Amino acid sequence: MRITRVHIRHFRTVEDMEITFPLHQPVVLFGANKAGKSNVMEALDRLLGPVYPTHRDLRESDRFLNGKTRMDAAEVQVHFDEPLYTDARFGPVDALKVVYGAGGVSSNNLLYDGRRHRIHPRDEERAHFQSVFLRSSQRLDRSVSFSEDGGLLERLIQRILERLGDEQQSGLSQAMESVRDVFRHSREYGSFCQAFTESLQGSLSGFVAFQETDAHAGSEGAGNVLRVLLTEKTHLDEGPALSRGEEQVLILSIFRAWTETFPEDHFLLMIEEPENHLHPLAQKWLHEFLCDMCSHGMQVLIATHSTDFIEARHLEGLVRIWRENGISHARQLSPSDLYEFCIQSGASRKRISRESITDFYATRLFTEQLRGLFSETVLLVEGATEYCALPEFFRRISFSLPGHGVEIINCEGKSSISLYARLFRAYGYHVYCLFDGDEKGPENSAMFRGICHEEEWVTQGDACVIRDTYAYFGKDYETYFRSVIPDWENLERHLADLYRIPTKPGIARGIAIHCKSVPDFFPRLAEKLEKLRKQETGIAPQQGRVSG
Repeated sequence: MRITRVHIRHFRTVEDMEITFPLHQPVVLFGANKAGKSNVMEALDRLLGPVYPTHRDLRESDRFLNGKTRMDAAEVQVHFDEPLYTDARFGPVDALKVVYGAGGVSSNNLLYDGRRHRIHPRDEERAHFQSVFLRSSQRLDRSVSFSEDGGLLERLIQRILERLGDEQQSGLSQAMESVRDVFRHSREYGSFCQAFTESLQGSLSGFVAFQETDAHAGSEGAGNVLRVLLTEKTHLDEGPALSRGEEQVLILSIFRAWTETFPEDHFLLMIEEPENHLHPLAQKWLHEFLCDMCSHGMQVLIATHSTDFIEARHLEGLVRIWRENGISHARQLSPSDLYEFCIQSGASRKRISRESITDFYATRLFTEQLRGLFSETVLLVEGATEYCALPEFFRRISFSLPGHGVEIINCEGKSSISLYARLFRAYGYHVYCLFDGDEKGPENSAMFRGICHEEEWVTQGDACVIRDTYAYFGKDYETYFRSVIPDWENLERHLADLYRIPTKPGIARGIAIHCKSVPDFFPRLAEKLEKLRKQETGIAPQQGRVSG
C-alpha cells in the first residue's frame, strides 16, 4: 500500500495544494525558509501520525489567513493505491480526509473516506499506514525513547507483543529476567533482530562512530526488550549522547527492519532538513540510503536546503514550495508536464519525447546546475570564464548575487543554456541567459528558439546586446571586454607572470578583481536582474500543474 497523492486546503499558509507521490522515489520539498515546507509535513502528520486526527483541534497559528479573511476550517486528504481497511457500512476505504472546524465550529473535527462518508477507523486500522515525522527542531533520540508517548519504539514493541502467542506472553510476565530468551522464541522478533543488524552493517563507517561501551540494559518492562537489542548491536545505553548521524542511522535501520518484519505495515517517513549536522559525505550516504528504502517500498518525504538530497533522475518527486502574498504554492512536474512546457517554449520534438524527457534531463543535470533550485533568479552563463569573473565584478559594484536571490550557473556550453532555461522556467523561476554570439545569426536563432527573440543578431566583435531576459556578446566574452577594459593586456601579462595563472577563467577572474574600473555592462546587467526579480513568472502554481 502506498500514498498516491495528498490534498491540503486552508491549513496555515497553504490555501490549496496537491502533491503526487511517484512510485519508488522520495518526494523532496525544496524552497526558501518560511515557504511552507514544514506546514505540508505538519498537515500530513495530523492525519497519519500517532495521535487520532480528530483529537487535535486547530490552534490559532494553524488557521489559514487570506488578507483579512480567516478560514476556520482546514482539510487534509490522502489517497492510497489500495484500501486502508474495509468499513462495515461503506466498503473499502482508499482515502482518508480530516476536516477541522467543519461547519465553522472550531471543535467540530470529522473524518471522511474518499466518497464523503463519515468514518470512524479504529487505531489498529489506521496503523496499517502511519507517518513518522522527524522534525529539525526536535532531537531524534525522542523518536527512539521508550518513555515517549506514541514514540516509534513504543509502537514497535506493541506490534511485536501483538504477535506473541499465549505461552510466550505467559513466559514473559513470569520471567522478565530472561526476557531476551523469551522474545527470541518469537519469529517476528528474531526476524526484526536479523534485519536490523544487517541494516546497520556497513552503514556506520565513514561518518559516524558509535560509542564502544559495555552498557547493560535493565530488566523491567517490555520496553527493555528492544533496549537490550539496541545495546547489543550499537552500545547506546550509556555514554555520550548520539550524534545526529548516529540517530538517523539508528532510526532508518529500525524502519527498514520493521517493514521487512511486518510487510503489512506501511509508513510515510517525513524528514525535515536531514542535512542538519551532517558533513557532505554523510549527506550523500543518507540520500542513497533513503532512495534504497524507497526502492523497497518505503515512502519518504524530505524537506531540504541541500542539493545532496535532490537527484535529477527523480524529477517527478521534486516539489518546489514558495510563498507569495502570504500563501504557499507548490510546483511539481510530471514528465508530461515538463515535455509540454519544453515543446511550447521552443524545444525540438526530435530531441525529446514524453517517454525520454526525464532521462534527457537526468543525464544533463548535476550538482552545479541543481543549485539553481534554491534561488529566485537563475543567471545562466556559457562557461567557466563568466562563472568565475562575473561575481567579482558584481561585488565591486556592491550588487550581491545571493542578496538578490541570484544563483549563477555554469552551463558548460552554449547549447545547454536553452534546455536549462526551460527547466527552471517550468518550475517558476526567473531566468536570465548570458552567452557568446560567436558572430553567428541563424545558428543562434535555432539554438535559442523560444528563449531569445532577435530580429537581427548583432555580430560585431566589440558589441554587446542586453535585453530584459538575456544578453549576448557579438563574438565572445574576452573579445568584448578587451575592447572596454583598457588595461586588459597589461593585466593579463602581469597576472600570468606574478601569479602563474594558467587558465583563461583564472585570468578573467584576476582581471575582474584588479582592473581599474568596472565596465558599464555590469550595472546595466544588475538593473535587468533586479527588474526581472520583481516580475511575476507567468506560471500559475495551481496544484503543481504547468499552465504554459
